[in-house]
Amino acid sequence: MVNRLIAAIVLGILFFLLASIGQALLMPTEAADGLAWFVLLIALAVALFVAFRAHAIRRAWGHLFFPDGVLCLALAPASLFSNASAAELDYPTDYISEAAVRYAIRAALAGYLPIIAAFLALLLLAVALLLLLPRRSKHA
Repeated sequence: MVNRLIAAIVLGILFFLLASIGQALLMPTEAADGLAWFVLLIALAVALFVAFRAHAIRRAWGHLFFPDGVLCLALAPASLFSNASAAELDYPTDYISEAAVRYAIRAALAGYLPIIAAFLALLLLAVALLLLLPRRSKHA
């Protein structure tokens, strides 16, 4: 029970972070701000539902890794748009004071995010596949 709750919270927050990045890339900043709590509630609700519906903890982890991987796969081409609102946003110094951090965020959202998202998608989908494959018996 506790293992399922931990799996749901960890991978639900990962799903929320990925959905938030996608939302920042595809929506205007003003519209994305109002939906952040809604996206968090939906992500955690889906993660809790999936985790507690699985027959075993291993299958729960596998079923939770799979949507995260699919979301990363969808995030890679979405981040290729040159007019992504978050990539072109001039970050105010009140929120992010270090110029290097502002540069890293802009670079990640503008250029390197497709590579990072594709690599993370492959990793998450491979782990999900390994967890969802049936176990072989030791005596076979």
